[in-house]
Amino acid sequence: MSLSNVQRKLGYYPIVYNIKNQKFWIPRPGKGDSYVEIDIEVGDGGGIGGPPPGSGGEDISLDGYATEEWVEAKGYITDADIDGLASEQWVLDQEYITIAEVPPPVLDGALVFKGTVADAGSLPTQNKVGDLWFAEDDEHLYAWGEDGSWHKLNTVDDVNLEDYATQEWVEGKNYITIDQVPEVDLDGYATEQWVEDKNYITAEDIPDAPEVPLDE
Repeated sequence: MSLSNVQRKLGYYPIVYNIKNQKFWIPRPGKGDSYVEIDIEVGDGGGIGGPPPGSGGEDISLDGYATEEWVEAKGYITDADIDGLASEQWVLDQEYITIAEVPPPVLDGALVFKGTVADAGSLPTQNKVGDLWFAEDDEHLYAWGEDGSWHKLNTVDDVNLEDYATQEWVEGKNYITIDQVPEVDLDGYATEQWVEDKNYITAEDIPDAPEVPLDE
């Protein structure tokens, strides 16, 4: 029978009996398989008694071993109710995924509503990440993700898009983008800061001229 760490800290010793020499022995502390004979007498009632370990032929040093008082002062847990707690094996059997296994988001960036289609099968095939379409048949919003596929968003009970512009409406306005603005050479033109630094006066800074009486 092997002793637990708690039993060892409480001062318990394993005792072995050699049937050949009919003597009791205890392991010598820190000496591996080396044993020390101890004197134990078997009483008439079958009990055993005798001097404590180490009082025989050799002294046994217990330096480094914990006393019962020291162990109790540490407040170690010797018994605990673990009913309802999951074992490590049970958790592993559930095949939960870890945070490292969570896929990265596929809808990174702003969502841009593009319009409405009759059903999911009518969604366009040429899209940009974040393009958003509403399918009338299942009343769901679909967003185009970085993985090149549609992703159904939460159920939409009522969508009012009266104040939103469709892509077709915007394109019909012939708006230009920043990339379409031609470059303008402004060499020789004054900047606002340059003009203000000159301390020029404006019409508002000129005082009203006094009235000059006319000769009669």
